[in-house]
Amino acid sequence: MSEIRTFGPDDVPAVAAMFQRTFRDRAVPAPASLAQHIGDVFLRHPWYDPEVASRVHVSDAGVVNGFIGILPLPLVVGERRLRSGMAGSLMVEDPSKDPLAGARLLRSFLNGPQDISLSETANLLSQRMWERLGGTTVTGLSLDWMRVFRPAGLAIDVASGRIRAARLGRPVAAMCDSLARRAGGGFFRATAPDGVEGREVDEAGLMAALDTIPPSTGVRPDWTAEVLQWVLRTAEVKEQRGPFHRRVMTARGTTIGAAVFYGEPKSLAWVLHVTARPGAEAKVMEELLAYADVTGFAGMRGRVTPALHETLLRQKAFFFRRGAFVAHSRDPALVTALADPAAVVTGLAGESWIRLIGGTFR
Repeated sequence: MSEIRTFGPDDVPAVAAMFQRTFRDRAVPAPASLAQHIGDVFLRHPWYDPEVASRVHVSDAGVVNGFIGILPLPLVVGERRLRSGMAGSLMVEDPSKDPLAGARLLRSFLNGPQDISLSETANLLSQRMWERLGGTTVTGLSLDWMRVFRPAGLAIDVASGRIRAARLGRPVAAMCDSLARRAGGGFFRATAPDGVEGREVDEAGLMAALDTIPPSTGVRPDWTAEVLQWVLRTAEVKEQRGPFHRRVMTARGTTIGAAVFYGEPKSLAWVLHVTARPGAEAKVMEELLAYADVTGFAGMRGRVTPALHETLLRQKAFFFRRGAFVAHSRDPALVTALADPAAVVTGLAGESWIRLIGGTFR
């Protein structure tokens, strides 16, 4: 009889092979680096909690044919500490043979001891499964934003992800963008705020800056310096997204914010995390966008958070749905708290930092 059980070290090869067949190239065996990363993030995370852990579905024949990846995520809201888990990487080898396997995996997770269960990248099918099991879609966290600086260059960058030869069109795109930026009345340009300076920093510089920014009063990860450092180091490599950037913003000698993102000039920059002192959100975001513009990025995108919603609209960003942010809790107030502007649940707290999203394994 089929069963659901906790994911363990012996399951890593089977899960890596299933991920390779499901999301990558089934004609090529799963590389050792893929199995290593899966083991690192789902078994060797410094917050690993065996009771709020990944699960596998085992078929009647004793074969692992389903998986739900769970990342531990202790949260704080006010003075209350919460036990939570962030779900992602839900996959079933052959859903037609066992159509209930995915739902059983998700139900097993939601029935766990955690105070709240989350997922930031639920597709339409997963979103419906969550809602049928009592989950809620957090609309304010279910949008991505994008700010375009060089529209033709952005089109080439997106196309080159599927057709490598599209990169040959970059010279023509550059000419088109030059015209668009001159004729656009400033629409494709971002202006830096007065009195704010930004600089690229190393890991130590970022950690020092983050240590000076007061924590949010809303829902936020209960990070320790050691855990945050481990997450940031693990997040550094995403070959499909470009180099890893750490940027710190200051005003009158005081650190007012920081951002972590991926990308290189002429491409799309992917923002993983933005944090700011209360009241400085607009200046931090304006400086980040102005830096991306002057550096030559084609555009910049990231996950919408309540505190940045209005600022992004004013900065001519547009919003769209990539995946739904869903939550499940026996305490409805915890789900409601996620929509508060003070909530800080970015990609660095979700699953967007792991290499399974945007990484290339060889």
